Amino acid sequence: MQHQALLLTAIAVAALAGCSKNEPAANTAAAGSAASAPASAPVAPPCPPEAPVKIDNVSVPGSGTTATIRVQPDPRQISRNAGGVRWTLKSPQGKTYEFTGDGITFKSNAPQGPTSSVPGKTEFVACFGATPPDQVWPYTIKFVDKAVPTTVWVCDPTIVNRDTIDPKDVAATVNCTKQP
Repeated sequence: MQHQALLLTAIAVAALAGCSKNEPAANTAAAGSAASAPASAPVAPPCPPEAPVKIDNVSVPGSGTTATIRVQPDPRQISRNAGGVRWTLKSPQGKTYEFTGDGITFKSNAPQGPTSSVPGKTEFVACFGATPPDQVWPYTIKFVDKAVPTTVWVCDPTIVNRDTIDPKDVAATVNCTKQP
């Protein structure tokens, strides 16, 4: 009986690796400078099921102070029974955009939810524990053009949870600004 309990504990620990409550919270996780992303990609998948968010159609005008991205879906709906969100940043041909080290951060007024994050250059994962229904998490996306890594672009979409997940995969254009 004790052997079974130890085995079940080991399986649970392995399943939750990368999404431990002892890891830094997503809204405080960011090592290094804001303009540089970690060298490694996120580990696969730290907190299933994952809800994907695709970021593409990045438009950064030459010398402007605003940019746009397409976030699909926005808002991202997640289950209230725990899971994760995986953001994937796709660059247009001829450009290389990357997340900053703190590429996905949750606003300080957001409810408790994200328990950990795994940053990467073009993918970013955040894990959520079980949460009460109808929560809204405003968050920030930060990215740079590798050719001009000192200019950080900041965009503000949202995540919501519902008892039922809307099957629509609606894309939204999100405005971004240069970080001062």
